[in-house]
Amino acid sequence: MVRSMSPERLLESVLPPGADLHVVPAGDRAGDWQIRVAGRRLRARQVPGVELSSVRAAISAQPGVQLLILTRVTPGMRLLLADAGMNWVDASGAAQIALGTLVVSRDPVPVTKPIPEPRWTQGVLGTAEALLCGTSATVSAVQRATAMAPSSVGVALQTLTQLGLLSSAAARGRKSGRHVIDPDVLLRSYTEAVYRTRARAEISVGVLWRDPLAELAKVGRMWTAAGRSWGATGAIAAAALAPVATQVAPLQVYVDAPSPALLAAAAQTAGLDLLPGGRLMLRPFPTTATASLVSVDANSGLPLVSWPRVYADIFHTGVRGEEVADHLLEVTRGGRN
Repeated sequence: MVRSMSPERLLESVLPPGADLHVVPAGDRAGDWQIRVAGRRLRARQVPGVELSSVRAAISAQPGVQLLILTRVTPGMRLLLADAGMNWVDASGAAQIALGTLVVSRDPVPVTKPIPEPRWTQGVLGTAEALLCGTSATVSAVQRATAMAPSSVGVALQTLTQLGLLSSAAARGRKSGRHVIDPDVLLRSYTEAVYRTRARAEISVGVLWRDPLAELAKVGRMWTAAGRSWGATGAIAAAALAPVATQVAPLQVYVDAPSPALLAAAAQTAGLDLLPGGRLMLRPFPTTATASLVSVDANSGLPLVSWPRVYADIFHTGVRGEEVADHLLEVTRGGRN
């Protein structure tokens, strides 16, 4: 990550060998750097996070900034940076820099070492989802919110602490309660983990819906009548929580059906026809917590999964998905959950 590598070392990793490079803090603003490279001077700014809004703010905040140092450049960020003509480098070794005769264009450096097994189990994912919804970081509070076993919650809280996402005032005793260190960092880590551990069981069905919220409500009534729980996520849930004109596909719904065969049966119950590449995707609930944290939206009347899960599910659906996720986060920060 950028925060674990100095800007000087990061630039050294992408510039040609022997390039004349000098980096010092700008002094007048934390996170800004004065850089001299190949005889040219420029101002650089470190941008934490992977939100489009952070990149937009960094581009527009100060015209004197000529280089952005990023944690990871997403497809949506690439478009923004290209439109602004902004130089950038990220922690993966990717870079786009054009300074006079110095031109650098690099893709991420491929990882050759085996990637260790993720520590984000279903229990850790579910616990993080509950914490992002405002649940206190105690075993009893998370257990009540998620219906997870207390032992699983305890292990998950310990894992999140080891990952540097939770902190506690003391190891034991009355002051041992944990708390989230930085909600934005937790959300980013959770979002990446959701993508890495996404379930493969899914089916797609063909729908021609002009009003997805209204049409899904009709389908959902059939599932509810059959005693099958469900919750909208992705574009449908985002449209209910934070309406935006951008359309994102596919539409996604979690159903209490843990196998493709049961998902197909759920589709049949609702009169939906299986269609490879269809617009509506049915998936089993990814965790017990996600199912437990479903709530009925006051405006649409639809059962929706929690906003962190909606954010994570839609973020990785392309550039438009990033834009919708960014808007959802802005609305949520404005006081809506």
